[in-house]
Amino acid sequence: MSYLHFQTMGAERSTPLSGESLLPFSTLLAPSKDQTRLTLIHLRNQLGLSRGQMAAVLGVRKDHLRRWEKGTRHPSASAQKLVWLLNTLHTQPDKLRDAFSIATWGRC
Repeated sequence: MSYLHFQTMGAERSTPLSGESLLPFSTLLAPSKDQTRLTLIHLRNQLGLSRGQMAAVLGVRKDHLRRWEKGTRHPSASAQKLVWLLNTLHTQPDKLRDAFSIATWGRC
């Protein structure tokens, strides 16, 4: 479980964080749609996958992936998180320490 640490009158306290309380932070810390698009293109090239193969990994149709890569459409928040997770697992797996680090896109 993740905890919020703070000090009150010189005493340090910890309060457990619920998943729903992290949602606003997750939304604020999310990469932009364009950053996700560039990450997706870079990741697919790094892995040497065709669009069809990458679409299968993400669980979407190939034409959706093509539109995401071209920037004419944008992935949902959950698909955006999946792209970030796959890229982070591939490039910086140490950023995925716990649910808190995943919920905050590895920025906290």
